[in-house]
Amino acid sequence: MWPIETARPDDREFIRDSWRKSYRESPRTCRWPTEAYAVWISAEMDRLLQRSEVRVARPGDWPEGIVGWVAAEQQPEAFVVHYAFVKPLFRRHGVLTRLVESFGPEGALVFSALRPPFSNYLKQRGFAWEPRAASFPR
Repeated sequence: MWPIETARPDDREFIRDSWRKSYRESPRTCRWPTEAYAVWISAEMDRLLQRSEVRVARPGDWPEGIVGWVAAEQQPEAFVVHYAFVKPLFRRHGVLTRLVESFGPEGALVFSALRPPFSNYLKQRGFAWEPRAASFPR
């Protein structure tokens, strides 16, 4: 299985890059001009990563590699997942579930910026579901 650990400083580039690229296809941002998206996503990642704990799943035979990651925070009434990413080859193998469960989440599971398929997958796995609006520009 994949060891789960707190993200290290040298993981930051991969985390930001995978978030930037995967969220680009979101229905809320796919039609934005590239420059506007780049400015907004950088600010949004900075804001959310600053208040999150980030955990990564690593391949057992490659301790520097990353299979997937979750940026989340425990609040008094909810466990807030700000974003998650799993490499396509490792999806549907329980990586995201193990990452979320590694936090020992309490309360409703809330997604602030996560988009399907991950939000749907976790909902189907029995996690509580309480959508919360993200801070998107209008």
